[in-house]
Amino acid sequence: MAFPADIYTQIDVTGTTSLATDDHSARHNEIGAEIVSIETTLGTNSGTSVLKNFIAGDMAARVNNETFSVSKMLGGTIGTAIIGTSYIVGGTLSSSVGTLNNMVLGTPVITGGSIGVNGTTVALTVGAGLVPTSNVYSDTAGGTIIINAQAGNVARIVFGTTAGNRTIGTPNNPTSDQSLTIAIKSSGSANGTIVWDTGAFRFSDAGTPAIGTASTWNYYAWRYNGTDSKWDAMGQSSNII
Repeated sequence: MAFPADIYTQIDVTGTTSLATDDHSARHNEIGAEIVSIETTLGTNSGTSVLKNFIAGDMAARVNNETFSVSKMLGGTIGTAIIGTSYIVGGTLSSSVGTLNNMVLGTPVITGGSIGVNGTTVALTVGAGLVPTSNVYSDTAGGTIIINAQAGNVARIVFGTTAGNRTIGTPNNPTSDQSLTIAIKSSGSANGTIVWDTGAFRFSDAGTPAIGTASTWNYYAWRYNGTDSKWDAMGQSSNII
C-alpha cells in the first residue's frame, strides 16, 4: 500500500499478459488497499476527517474569478489561526442558523479611508450619539504639554499644586477643520499662567484664554485652520464646578 505516504504506481497490463507471470489476485488486493487508504484519509461527512460536515456541493469545482453563491462556515473552531486580511466587500451578511443579531464579527476596525455618502439630497443620519475620544495628559509644571490631536478630540489635564507656568505646545498630527477641546482643571493654588504657543494657537477679540481661579474645570475650544496651519479659538468656559 503506497497512499498516503506515496502515490500508487500503476503497472499497465496488456491483452497478452499471462496470469502465470502476473498475480491477478495481488493486483486486486493492492488496488482495494489503496481505495481503503484514500477513503480513510478523506473520511465521511459524518466522521472526523477531511470531509466532516461537508455535503454534496459544498466543495464544488471552481474556476478563477467565479463567484460563489453562498459561503458558509458552520461549527468547528479556528483556534488562534490567522486567516490573512479578511474583507466583506458588498453583499449581505446573513444567517441560516439562529438570528443575525447574535452573529459576532469580532471587533471591526476602520483604518484610514473615508465613509462616503452617495447622492446630494439625503443627509447622513447616525442612530446614536457620537462619543469623542478623550485622552488624559500629565501636568508639567514649568514645562510644555504636547497634545496628540490625532488621538482624540478632547484632551484633559489636571494641574497639580506645583508652582510654575504651563505651556500648551503645538498639537501633533492635526487635520484641517478638526475640532479640539482642551479641558484643564485648575488646582486653586500655584497654577501659574497658561502659555499658549503663539506659533500654533491664535485668539479672537476675547483675548488670550486664561485659567480659572478655583479648583474647577476650564474648557477651551479650538478648530484647526489647515489653510493657515493655526488652531483658531472658538470659545472658553471658565470655573465649571
